[in-house]
Amino acid sequence: MTFELKVYSRRDHRYMYYRIEKIENGWDIKYLQTRFDTSVCDKTGAPNLYKQLNQDSINYPKDLGNYMEYLWDQATEEDMTDTEIQDHLNELGAWISTVEKESPKGTLWEGYN
Repeated sequence: MTFELKVYSRRDHRYMYYRIEKIENGWDIKYLQTRFDTSVCDKTGAPNLYKQLNQDSINYPKDLGNYMEYLWDQATEEDMTDTEIQDHLNELGAWISTVEKESPKGTLWEGYN
């Protein structure tokens, strides 16, 4: 099943949608506009989730990788349904979006992103 991680971008003034699949040893993370050598990531989402967020100038919580790994582990151990996994990815997307939306604003920061 392909899941979606919906994340707000201040730079683009819109939501970005990352496609995520849970695979045997981690995540397969893709975004339509970026091509990496491989889309396969570890359980934390490294390296491509963070490469993509950084490329899109999206601020994210420093513990995001720990939460991604915990979700992967729980989804495996608890045999979560696809709906449950998507619900938890929605929570993580909302968290990332909150961090992004609450980043410093104002005249000094206008040129930052």
